[in-house]
Amino acid sequence: MAENTMTIRKGLLFRSGDYPDRDFAITNEELRAAAASFQPVAVNLEHKASVLDGNLGTLRKVEFSADGALTGEYEEPTWLGQILGDTPRKISLEWDRAKKTICGMALVLSPRISEAAVFAAFSQSASADAIDWEQVSLAQKEAGFHGEINATVDRTLAGWNQR
Repeated sequence: MAENTMTIRKGLLFRSGDYPDRDFAITNEELRAAAASFQPVAVNLEHKASVLDGNLGTLRKVEFSADGALTGEYEEPTWLGQILGDTPRKISLEWDRAKKTICGMALVLSPRISEAAVFAAFSQSASADAIDWEQVSLAQKEAGFHGEINATVDRTLAGWNQR
């Protein structure tokens, strides 16, 4: 297997709304603008610098939907998928608060948006036309990531407010 082989994972990244525990709010219009101005960003682990920085893949695409959801595609190194298996990857976006633009994404244990997760869709060599996105969405729901927003303050973003 090639060293740079990637698996594409797709899923819910964020929802518009008010997040008072994070002192952050974003409207549908701001989320739509964030999607329109999006540039691919590196993925980190738990919003912290680590020896794995630059090696955990890239959030390569985001899309806004009219219901206030932001979905996206994460390019995950195959070696990481072999370690983590088929479980959904819980994720958390990093925001430039002033510009309301996405500046990073982290793989986390406890995302602020409880249903924020990406699921394996296909390997880089597969055709996107062969993906049944309805089944990907169904798998996401069956995995239990469709619940209400987690009201507890997760430790993964503790340093985020200090940036």
